[in-house]
Amino acid sequence: MTAGGYVVEGLPAGTHTLVVSGSRHAPRAELVTVADPSGTVRHDIELGADAKT
Repeated sequence: MTAGGYVVEGLPAGTHTLVVSGSRHAPRAELVTVADPSGTVRHDIELGADAKT
C-alpha cells in the first residue's frame, strides 16, 4: 500500500463529491462536507483493487 496526498483550495462551504482513481484501481467517489471554507478538512479514502487486473 502506498500513501498519496492532495490539497483542494477555494471550495465553498457545502457538500462536494471527491472522486479518486489510480493505476490498477477501481475509481471511488465519496461525499465530503466543507463546513468552513477557510479551515481544513481531512478525508482519507482507500482504493480497492480493480476487478480487471
